Amino acid sequence: MTIELKYKKRKEGKNIISKKYHTLNLKYIESLYNSGDISRAIDLLQEELAMPYIPMEYEESYNALYALCFNTLKSRDFEKISHF
Repeated sequence: MTIELKYKKRKEGKNIISKKYHTLNLKYIESLYNSGDISRAIDLLQEELAMPYIPMEYEESYNALYALCFNTLKSRDFEKISHF
């Protein structure tokens, strides 16, 4: 096996792991949102979005989910205030 082939296989393996990580991470964060644990979901999203590199196809999903969580939390806070 040549060095180039070894490198290519290693790189492909890392890509598979990265895809699985981001897919599972997004599903987990969505489950937190759906169960009402929005603060924890936001914490994880902020942590993920602070990473130096996020594959573009996942960065959009993280940002969209962050916006959804943030707006939901904001509207809940507004509802609490408006009931006074």
